[in-house]
Amino acid sequence: MADKRGPKGPSKYKDEMADNLSAYGNNGEGVVEACKMLGISKETFYEWGRVHDKFSDAIKSFKLNSQVWWEKGGRAGTFGKVSGFNANSYSLQMRNRFSEDWRDKQDFDHQSSDGTMTPPKTVVLRGVKPDDASSD
Repeated sequence: MADKRGPKGPSKYKDEMADNLSAYGNNGEGVVEACKMLGISKETFYEWGRVHDKFSDAIKSFKLNSQVWWEKGGRAGTFGKVSGFNANSYSLQMRNRFSEDWRDKQDFDHQSSDGTMTPPKTVVLRGVKPDDASSD
């Protein structure tokens, strides 16, 4: 792909960078570590993900590989295969690294049926007995 000129000059992006990115997650690396290995900033990392389809796919693969590495480690630690495993630290790592899949927060929809936060109006009939309100 030809270099595109942006406000800071030609892009350093090359398709080989996308090819390398997916493998970086194989040892549980995070985005900052991947950026360091690619020699780019986090802003550039996410910008390339928006601009280059191949890099966007590589980001997904990288994050998946990283999450798999962490989950395998956690599973091994849970079953006593990792000396010094700290379940609290692991849980914190997972919630912060992979919040889409690992979180304690639950979302509740507090909107009314009409899509607003306004509660429905209640009509109170005063002076009418329940028997009087029935239709003939």
